[in-house]
Amino acid sequence: MRSMRAARTACGFTSSRGTDCRRAPYGVAGNPLHEDYIPGGSSSGSAVAVAAGLASFALGTDTAGSGRVPAGFNNIVGLKPSGGW
Repeated sequence: MRSMRAARTACGFTSSRGTDCRRAPYGVAGNPLHEDYIPGGSSSGSAVAVAAGLASFALGTDTAGSGRVPAGFNNIVGLKPSGGW
């Protein structure tokens, strides 16, 4: 029998702007690897949440690497699916 604890749904919102995160409207998310490291770009909140173990996965935007760069800065993997053309 499957535990009810395994069937949880969580939603959250993280936001940051700019590669160095200086324009973060809600404060800069800390890099869980080291306090002196920046967390990355515009989807750094999503990357930090996963790297810190707060979420199993996260969704973020990725236009010019703004999802993959924070993933790399936080030692996780970011994927950008192609249009398939």
